[in-house]
Order: sequence, then structure tokens, then C-alpha cells
Amino acid sequence: MDEQENNFLKNLQLVFVIGLVAQLITLFYAVDAFDPLYGTIFVGVSLIISVIILWVLKKMQ
Repeated sequence: MDEQENNFLKNLQLVFVIGLVAQLITLFYAVDAFDPLYGTIFVGVSLIISVIILWVLKKMQ
């Protein structure tokens, strides 16, 4: 893997980490505004998907 691909993967990981933080903030603040059950399920599923993608990106390095 060359340097450019490695940098791309690192940037991609950074984007997903920022996304995870944003989802956690959403979980604490926005879930109360919507239906709490569906909001929690939605954010929880998207968090799990993000963690899986991050794990795959780590494995690719």
C-alpha cells in the first residue's frame, strides 16, 4: 500500500470518528425531541455500522 492510500484511509477513519462523536451528541440531545424508542434504535444501529466500518478500515491498513 503506498503513502497516498494510507493517508486516504487515515482521513476516512478521521471522518468516521467525527461521525461517531456527532452521533453520540445526537443520542443525548435529539432523541428526547423525537420518539425516544425509535430515536435510540436508529442512532444505535448507525453507531454499530460506523464501528464496523472503522474496524474494517483498521484491518485494511
